[in-house]
Amino acid sequence: MTHSPFHEVPMFQARCTSCGYIETDYDEFGGFSEPEGAVEFVTEVRAWHRSDDWPPSELLCVACQKCAVCGADPCYPHDDGQHVVCEQHEDHDFDKPARPQLRSVPS
Repeated sequence: MTHSPFHEVPMFQARCTSCGYIETDYDEFGGFSEPEGAVEFVTEVRAWHRSDDWPPSELLCVACQKCAVCGADPCYPHDDGQHVVCEQHEDHDFDKPARPQLRSVPS
C-alpha cells in the first residue's frame, strides 16, 4: 500500500475586508482550524478591527483603519463596536442622522 506524499490540511486565515491582505503569521501556526481562531488572533494580537457581527462584515488590518468620520489615523474601535474613530471623534453619535449642510445663496 502506498500513500500520497502530500496531506491537505484545511485552515483559516484572516483577510482584511478593505484591502484583501491575508494574515499568514500566527506565531507558531500557519492558520486555525476554525475561522473564529483566526479572527480572534488578529484582533487581539495584531490590533485589527472587527465589527461585532458574525461572520464579521468588517475586518480591518491596521493599515486600513481610518476614522469613519474624517478619515484620519491612528484610530481605535468606537464604543458602538461597528466603527473605528480618531481621538477627536470618540464621542461621535453614529445613530444620529447627519445634519444637512446649509448652502449660502448668492444675492
